[in-house]
Amino acid sequence: YPLVVALHGMNSYSLSLMRALFGLDDEKKEPAWKDRHPVPLPPVDAFVLAPYAHGNTMYREVGEDDVLYLLEWARRVFPIDETRITVTGPSMGGIGSASLPLHFPHLFAAAAPLCGYHSYLIRSDIAGRPHRPWERHLLEERSNVFWAENGEHLPLWIVHGTKDLPEANSGVLIERYEKLKYPIKHDHPDAGHNVWGITYGELKGLKWLLSQRLDLHPSRVRFRTLRTRYGTSAWVRIDELAQEASWAEVDARVKGRASILVSTRGTAAMT
Repeated sequence: YPLVVALHGMNSYSLSLMRALFGLDDEKKEPAWKDRHPVPLPPVDAFVLAPYAHGNTMYREVGEDDVLYLLEWARRVFPIDETRITVTGPSMGGIGSASLPLHFPHLFAAAAPLCGYHSYLIRSDIAGRPHRPWERHLLEERSNVFWAENGEHLPLWIVHGTKDLPEANSGVLIERYEKLKYPIKHDHPDAGHNVWGITYGELKGLKWLLSQRLDLHPSRVRFRTLRTRYGTSAWVRIDELAQEASWAEVDARVKGRASILVSTRGTAAMT
């Protein structure tokens, strides 16, 4: 069966998001109330996993680890189709549902990040200010747009409301994907931050995610990383960066039954 990973937003909860994902959100109720009052969900031919991931961790460090641990648990315990694992979420979950598949390419078949923020460099409290080298490193590491090259085999469906300003929070990732000619579709409803009701209503979001499939054996692997923690994509692994706090890049292609063409940048060792 397919597996859909659903990541909640800030100050929200797993079951609250589960209701929304199945088109049953109630905007009049607080997330904590919705989390304590589950409702019957319409049937889908899939497993759905909604990690709490230690609350407002932004799905970094321990929060990211928690999602990966639960994902591995689900794959071990249930009959999961490895080619049909997808991820989605709104707001903080929208940031996470782009960062996870871009950090770990060829794990997810597709992602639907809703109303996320994908670059720290356009924030009003950061843009135009001088950055120390270590600050620039952290800003790039935590901005999904700098990891977009890793999405060659990751279709995105990005939704951002026209009243949720600035739209560039999602627009930077849309523009980068389009420049790279990667698979993407994007919608901009006349709405504020809450676009999950529109996107998930009538199971539209789930149906799109369940229609996606991943090629587990791509003939080309192109990716970049700032950390060996995020050093694996399909059949390529970066084992050592040439310089600390700098990007390492690999572009590997199968050229025939007996040859692989590889080009690297900032990479000291790879497998």
